[in-house]
Amino acid sequence: MARAFDDLPRLSLEEFLQFDDGTDIRYELRDGWLHAMNPPRPGHNIITTNIVKIWDRVSPDLERCRSIVTPGLVINVARDDYYIPDVAYACEQLADARYIKEPAVVAEVLSPSTERDDMRTKLPLYASVPSIMEIWLVGSRERWVRVHVRQGDSWTVGLPATGSGSVESRFLGGPVLLDDIYRGSGVPADMPARGHHLQPD
Repeated sequence: MARAFDDLPRLSLEEFLQFDDGTDIRYELRDGWLHAMNPPRPGHNIITTNIVKIWDRVSPDLERCRSIVTPGLVINVARDDYYIPDVAYACEQLADARYIKEPAVVAEVLSPSTERDDMRTKLPLYASVPSIMEIWLVGSRERWVRVHVRQGDSWTVGLPATGSGSVESRFLGGPVLLDDIYRGSGVPADMPARGHHLQPD
């Protein structure tokens, strides 16, 4: 879960990009305020790694187009915001970049402490980025995946897949098995989905 540090001065985006507190803590910047990110659990990291492997299968050239884990993403350069999706896929030069500029796909791996923020705050922000064609929401404690796909100026939302089901991805050109997404994560296929995140309220 992100924790705000209201006792610190607000930072501009440029100040934030130069910020270093001497720790390995990851921060987002939201309207100029620092938000610390909790370190993910091992199962969360395994799911993230699996998504990277799945997405990178479609890359025509991994030197140019590839998945990036926890990249910085500036939604609007005019605002002092810097968000960190769990995974993004982009085709751009990243050697010296401080953040990606035109991701094609982003994914958030939902944890109980972050899913409300991911769905209420981050999802609509990602949907506002013109380059993003697909947004994946992926459960970390249960098998639950939902894919949002851009259709012109609007978005279509597929039904969530659970268990050993599959989701359709236009980006990947077909179905994706949840068995591949959750391989090695320890999340069993027969665990029933809680259902409370089926509709972000």
